[in-house]
Amino acid sequence: MLKKYIYTCLLAVSAFFTTSCSKEDLGNYNYHEINEAKFSDLNGTISVDMLSSLKITPKVAFTQDSAIVDPSRYAYEWSYLTNDPSPIKTIIGTSKDLDFFVTLNPGTYATSYKIKDNVTGVEFLKRFNVTVKTANMEGWLLMTEVNGKARFDMISFNYVKPTFTFDHISTDLFGQANKGIQLQGKPKMIYSYDCGALKGYGINLPWAIYLGTNQSTDRVNQDNFTWKPEYNIRYENLNRLGLPNDYRADLIKRVYGSTLSGSTCYTITSAGDLYMTAVTPANKYGVELNVDANNVKYKVAPFIGAYENAIAAPNATTTCYFYDITNKRFMKQTSPSFGMTTVADPPTGNAAKPFLFSFTNTGMDMLYMNANKTEVFAIFKNRETNKCYWASWVTKTEVQTAFQEIVAPEFDKAENFAVSNLTKYLFYSVGGKVYMYKPGTSFATASSKLVWDYGSANVSAMKFQIYYYNFQKYPDTETDKLVVCSYDPALPEGQNGKLEKFDIQAGGAGLTQVPNYTFTGFGKVQSFTYRERK
Repeated sequence: MLKKYIYTCLLAVSAFFTTSCSKEDLGNYNYHEINEAKFSDLNGTISVDMLSSLKITPKVAFTQDSAIVDPSRYAYEWSYLTNDPSPIKTIIGTSKDLDFFVTLNPGTYATSYKIKDNVTGVEFLKRFNVTVKTANMEGWLLMTEVNGKARFDMISFNYVKPTFTFDHISTDLFGQANKGIQLQGKPKMIYSYDCGALKGYGINLPWAIYLGTNQSTDRVNQDNFTWKPEYNIRYENLNRLGLPNDYRADLIKRVYGSTLSGSTCYTITSAGDLYMTAVTPANKYGVELNVDANNVKYKVAPFIGAYENAIAAPNATTTCYFYDITNKRFMKQTSPSFGMTTVADPPTGNAAKPFLFSFTNTGMDMLYMNANKTEVFAIFKNRETNKCYWASWVTKTEVQTAFQEIVAPEFDKAENFAVSNLTKYLFYSVGGKVYMYKPGTSFATASSKLVWDYGSANVSAMKFQIYYYNFQKYPDTETDKLVVCSYDPALPEGQNGKLEKFDIQAGGAGLTQVPNYTFTGFGKVQSFTYRERK
């Protein structure tokens, strides 16, 4: 390598100006070898996954300061050039080592590492490339609670047909992707679905990821989780300027549709208002559906009796069922109509359509409602007697199939519910215990049992996940695996969460852990959903 020198000129100024420019320069020079930086790595290209940390500890030696006696002698700068027609330099680090959370889109970026010797003023530059790979980035999106605040974490997987392999766990994705901006409030909900390309009014993102707290509900970019103020869900609503200040979602759910990206989606707000949207420009959030024929509003419970995947349930109707809290009755809505109608009671004395309970006046509070491909399931509580009831009916015909009191251990204390999509078993949790209730054909044939005990840990959320894409990747049997999230209060906050998946044993004998499907190291999960890749 050529040596670099600093020299000092000691010419007399007056002599310089009185001497002909053609004469030889006879000045006196003192040459000094500088403190040179030598890089032994950062050659070629470094690859990194999007939404992961790029960590580099460069190997640098200085010819006159090998031990770096005075660290303050040097200033550092890491930067890259954007892939634009007029590239812009972006600084991503000012320390000796780099730790940069990558939210860049896939591509190769010209990157530089610069060291400045503050004593001599000399700068040394090392150029290399960073290739950001298209991360598979599918996995569990987790809305967690850490020290009473909402945090967005994720469990990521890679898929190489036909196998999923665990990739990594990311914490505080929202804060890292948005340069320290934090979610405000306590965690409430998280939801993800393929909403398709924007048509008409709305948020211009082709895949919807909703992050909800008790203060706000917002969408983020589907690839790098970046956020803008216009990603707040009020920007999906045609009546945005007329919405209340506390407009936010308690539930968002995609339901039946003729195509995966052409489905209807509903939002139930914290105020109990119901909105619907679809991909066609005419059907957008804006009209409150929870208004009766006399233009009187009623509140809707945060549950929807409808199956999420129309392709998996081709014989299902496009009717969705809701519960009117104000009048304690069932309402239904059929897309793409904006109208809501009362679910009629079955006629008495009809064996083919038995009258087991009243759709129009249950007289009870709803604790839970969901649906599989063919039936809707609901759990009620009578506040006067403190008794709980199980009800179900066929989606397509509204034939009532069950109504029975639930007699099961600690059911009055149940905190979380989930109904199996294939067996129709009801699972519920109390503290760290998970129970299973088998409705049977009548009260006399129903049964219940403890199927899992977490001991001193507590269950925070559980569900049976519905998938939309590629039934080779996500077969029907996957929708019947119980996913349970728990947390251990004795472990460090923000790292005490756990997610596990269970198979239901034959005949409902119990639960069996799915091998190699226990993940820890994130916050206390309050809501979760699976982010798929096509």
